[in-house]
Amino acid sequence: LIDDTFGLNNGIVELPGHLIGSGASSSQAPQGKGKIKVQLSSSDSLFAQLRDANFEQVGSIVKKRATFLKSVQDEKDQLQSVIEIK
Repeated sequence: LIDDTFGLNNGIVELPGHLIGSGASSSQAPQGKGKIKVQLSSSDSLFAQLRDANFEQVGSIVKKRATFLKSVQDEKDQLQSVIEIK
């Protein structure tokens, strides 16, 4: 699906910057193009799960990951002190 949508060349996909968000370092984004090169490999746990998944399974896998990340973010937002964060 990634290859069909964005193109894939030697395990690297160029994604529009707005899809990556603020988590990517500015050194990854080429200036002026607005695209970020992302290396896809089995070291990325989400990619490792999705790589061989049937297309029908992709939605549920991504939804589970998004729900987990949302719960982690909510938990982080409720922390009050440095000791709780550690």
